[in-house]
Amino acid sequence: MDVPGGYMNTWLKRIMFIAGLEIVSFYVIYIFGGTHTAVPYVIFIPILLGAYFWGAKGGLAVGALSGLVIGPFMPLYVEAGEMQSMMNWSIRLLSYSLIGLAIGYTIEKIEKLNEAQRERDNISVFTGLYNINKMLPDLNEKIVRGETFSLIAFKITNLDGIGKYVNYHIIDQVIERIIQDLSRRFGRDYLYSMSDDEIVILTDVDDETVYHDLSEMIEGYSSSTQIGRYVFRIAIKAGMVHYEGEADNGLDVFNKARVALDQQSEFGTGVFYYDEAINRKNQLNYEIAGSLLNAIEQDEFYLVFQPKIDLTDYSVKSAEVLLRWDRGHKTPIGPGEFITVAEEVGHIKRISKWVIEKALDQIVAWREKGIDIKVAINLTTHELMDEAFIEWKRAAIKERGLEFSQIAIEITERVTSQNNQKLLKSLSKLRTYGHQVEIDDYGKGYNSLMNVGEIDFDTIKIDKYFIDRLERPEMQALVRSMISYAHELGRNVVAEGVETAKQVDVLQSLNCDRAQGYYFSHPLTPDQFEQYYNEQLIS
Repeated sequence: MDVPGGYMNTWLKRIMFIAGLEIVSFYVIYIFGGTHTAVPYVIFIPILLGAYFWGAKGGLAVGALSGLVIGPFMPLYVEAGEMQSMMNWSIRLLSYSLIGLAIGYTIEKIEKLNEAQRERDNISVFTGLYNINKMLPDLNEKIVRGETFSLIAFKITNLDGIGKYVNYHIIDQVIERIIQDLSRRFGRDYLYSMSDDEIVILTDVDDETVYHDLSEMIEGYSSSTQIGRYVFRIAIKAGMVHYEGEADNGLDVFNKARVALDQQSEFGTGVFYYDEAINRKNQLNYEIAGSLLNAIEQDEFYLVFQPKIDLTDYSVKSAEVLLRWDRGHKTPIGPGEFITVAEEVGHIKRISKWVIEKALDQIVAWREKGIDIKVAINLTTHELMDEAFIEWKRAAIKERGLEFSQIAIEITERVTSQNNQKLLKSLSKLRTYGHQVEIDDYGKGYNSLMNVGEIDFDTIKIDKYFIDRLERPEMQALVRSMISYAHELGRNVVAEGVETAKQVDVLQSLNCDRAQGYYFSHPLTPDQFEQYYNEQLIS
């Protein structure tokens, strides 16, 4: 009832407004002396508005009314009291009516053309479905009405591959078959096309039913699809969000559905619900990516050093260099998070150069104070295989008058599992310079011995996973075998994540060479490390 009542109210207001203009026009023409002046042209204002409000019929009606208003009742000369002839006002009546009709007809045609253009703007050229221009108003209308609904972003993840490796000409048939299938399940008017491979579904059906129907459909396409003489697999994934009043507008709901779509691997299949925790993590990653370069330029990074302790005399033999990020009032971020993002966005080499320069400068500063310490720096696969980067590092060390043996290169076991010949040659070359090579996180990979046997190394660092479980006899036997293996090759062993005296006792009984962890020390700033080192010398 609200809509018709509102429309009627608007209609009456427009009639009253036009009537008021007619009265004002009559009065203005009269006080300016009658119809013999140019003033009667003001009557075109209500005629134009009538045509605009109600089209050709409205223009005709208001035009005829205007002709009568300043027709037989309006003098030709007010002062002389001379009235218009019937011929005069009849011609004016006819012309005003025809002008109103013509203007209204023209406005109607323009409006129809605009409506047709708006309709075309709402249709996807790829699929013939409605697009985002129609979807967002539909969503907003549901939100305003307080309705609940589900929105599903539906994507064909291998459509490009089908075009490349099966037959490009069947892509349209693939899309049309899927649209027909979705139309049977949800209705074509509730499908929206974002691109040729992405469709959005708006539905009031309960989530369980939607999940079941989509999962069944996706599984069917994933197993086998035949079009003509071609048999192939269509990979589809869908991201679903259920709206119950938590968003302010349709765009927010749509973004959540697309976030749900992206929360799985690029070529994964299935139906996935929106996960706010994953969304926050992705938002943080984007925020990190945007802040990394500024962090480098504004010196927000700093180094800490975790001591590596000789288990025979508890002396500090070396230290691992660790990177930290001071984000001020912002949420702290662990190096595991921002280093991964730095690798993805291409800032990792610049960050690594910063780390190396600061670490080398710190070694020089400590050497001037009589502290002779070796440090281990983590490098990625890309850096190890970048000859220009390796030469830069070599020059930076020589420039400061340091020995290559003072800097160890730490690599993760994940790096060794790649078994890249160029990488293996690079590691061998680093050892010929004098660098020691340490394999971090040793034991986490299922093929540890095979991987390590392929490369030149000096030290393995047993992963914290094994150290945490040293109270178990079978774990002690496993760690003993790791240590024995390294010692038979003439290599050293460092235990990571040592936190208790009991762990130290077991490691000593197993002949482990060194250890690092909170039992001995947290990662320390340069000043703290210097103090710790001196205290260990005294003790």
